[in-house]
Amino acid sequence: MLTILAPGGAGKTRLAIQAAADLTSDYPDGVFFVDLAPVTSPADIAQTVAESIGVALATDEDLQAQLLAHLATKHQLLVFDNFEHLADGAGIVSEILTAASQVRVITTSRAKLNITGEMVFALPGLVISWDTPEEAFNASGVRLFIDAAKRADSSFSLQVDDLDPLAQILDLVDGMPLGILLAASWADTVRVDEIAAEIGRSMDFLETETRDIPDRHRSMRAVFDYSWTMLDDDERRMFAALSVFRGGFTRQAAEVIAGASLRSMANLVSKSLIAFDRETGRYAIHELLRQYADEELQLDQARWNETIVAHSAFFAHHTGQIEGLMLLGDEVAALDLVEDDLDNIRWAWRQTLERGDGEAIRSIIFGLWFLYEIRGWTKAGAELFAGARDAFAPDTENAATEIASALIASLEAKHLANFGQAREAAPIAAGAVTALRPLSDPFALIMALEMLGEITAYLGDFEKVLAVGTEAVQVADDAGHEMLSAGMKNYQALAHLQMGDTETAIRVLLEGDEVLSHLGELFMRTWNLATQAIIAMMQGRVDDAIDLYSLQAELAREVAYLRAEALALQGLGQAYTRSGDLDRANDALLESLEKFEKMGLVVDMAAVMVMIARVMAEKGQAEQAVEILAVVLADPSRDQLSMIEQVPIGEAAEGVLEPLETKLDPLVYAAAHARGGTISLDVMVKQLLSGP
Repeated sequence: MLTILAPGGAGKTRLAIQAAADLTSDYPDGVFFVDLAPVTSPADIAQTVAESIGVALATDEDLQAQLLAHLATKHQLLVFDNFEHLADGAGIVSEILTAASQVRVITTSRAKLNITGEMVFALPGLVISWDTPEEAFNASGVRLFIDAAKRADSSFSLQVDDLDPLAQILDLVDGMPLGILLAASWADTVRVDEIAAEIGRSMDFLETETRDIPDRHRSMRAVFDYSWTMLDDDERRMFAALSVFRGGFTRQAAEVIAGASLRSMANLVSKSLIAFDRETGRYAIHELLRQYADEELQLDQARWNETIVAHSAFFAHHTGQIEGLMLLGDEVAALDLVEDDLDNIRWAWRQTLERGDGEAIRSIIFGLWFLYEIRGWTKAGAELFAGARDAFAPDTENAATEIASALIASLEAKHLANFGQAREAAPIAAGAVTALRPLSDPFALIMALEMLGEITAYLGDFEKVLAVGTEAVQVADDAGHEMLSAGMKNYQALAHLQMGDTETAIRVLLEGDEVLSHLGELFMRTWNLATQAIIAMMQGRVDDAIDLYSLQAELAREVAYLRAEALALQGLGQAYTRSGDLDRANDALLESLEKFEKMGLVVDMAAVMVMIARVMAEKGQAEQAVEILAVVLADPSRDQLSMIEQVPIGEAAEGVLEPLETKLDPLVYAAAHARGGTISLDVMVKQLLSGP
């Protein structure tokens, strides 16, 4: 016996019919289809089977005994379709298999039948992901959508620009054939992107008026209504509570937030309402099913509020653990902690902001910032924390909300600086530090000081950078945070270096590096190595600089720290230029530029462009170099500091430009400069990355 298990609309019946057709020659006494959808009582199964295989049963004898006697000598395949609502009568299948040794059975069901000998095939959705447009047009989910859309509108043609919204549609319906068919039925009325938007708003968009479709398949709501009726009251209550999860969940989270036991979770898995991934140990709910369950949960507003609060509290505590992992130097575990449940954490973040829950915000904020910083999600991070400022109204009488408010402001300031607005960001960051000093939260204060140190370094005020770094080290030492103390020495060293005290800078860096390397720390150590490499370049130790930047890139890749990797590549580009290896320099700089562009870091892009122009000039491409430098000099980021060269970007650009003015014909130089002055920095970046 084989049970094809899947939610409604997944194509179980079509698969069973096709499998049976392929096996017809193996069963000399026939292959028979038994439609159980119209059967309302388990007592009627025997009669339905008899009718399907063409056997007349006597009414005055036991029907099941007669059926078993008939099947005893047969070599047949029986396909039982839609067994889930008659699961209490599944014993008849066991009786058939016992009485008729040459009969085989395929069942289709939304739930396991749980009888001896049952083998289960969980039917997955169609292929809904791809790497290239060519792969997309061969994906089964895409092919089904195109076929169905052409039936709705014979002139329909899927364009490459439609692939992104179609991917969203396929993801929303989880590759379910019925969902794809219902979505495609709208192709004669609205565009593909509009279909995606409508499904995202409401699953009720997925319905059809086609007359020959069973009622239970006329809409996704009808499919889910049918599944909902299969649950008892406790299962409905628990399943509704699970709708608060976003992007999957663990067994522990389900137990704490929804009161789900392992047995009840197993029951929902067996009924195809949630899915279990053995590799990750996580559970997931189909997004449209989640919407349905969420509607049911919100019918009881008190329960909905209670569940939302429990969800926020759980994930605030969960995310708060990242600080302890960071202090131990275990960034990989810290990142996994946040990344695995990012959708849940972002949902909890929004809920805590709405409630003004300062303690929960304080627990979540560092984990979110750290993940966004490491992964290079700069633009998304800027939106996240700017939106937080607007959504959160702090209670000045409550220390927790004051801390949360100050950290939100600090992160908003950091992102302003990343986008070239360091002067506007500085007073915001300084205000956050001032607010945090009396609030007895050393980790939060160090975090805000780190943001202020970065912003102040952008502005070139290194006396202030030294003061900020020294305060951060002192706070960390007082709190016993060895790793943070070592990490904050990066700012002290940078300041000493810029103020001409290279010897002290090296000493402080090596002190910090010893602690960080001993702990196996990766995040702050990448910045320590970068500053060591800068000193090596200043001292003419180019090979040492290449080794240091290479190690920085290696550590950055280990934790997937995009910004640190981009910075290391930028440094390698400078070092290779100095050594005369212009081809390797150009490759490293273009790779660095690509990563900075992905993150939207305007200041860093401008600094790399100056270095690319220098390489071009040395390779004899003076005219192109002038054009690039003119772009940089026309951008507001020219006033900020280049991390690698430790001078304002505009000053570095002028230094490269000056000899080119005398090298080129005045008219050629003027024309190139004028062209560059009309091109925006982001457009020039795209031109450089697109190649010759």
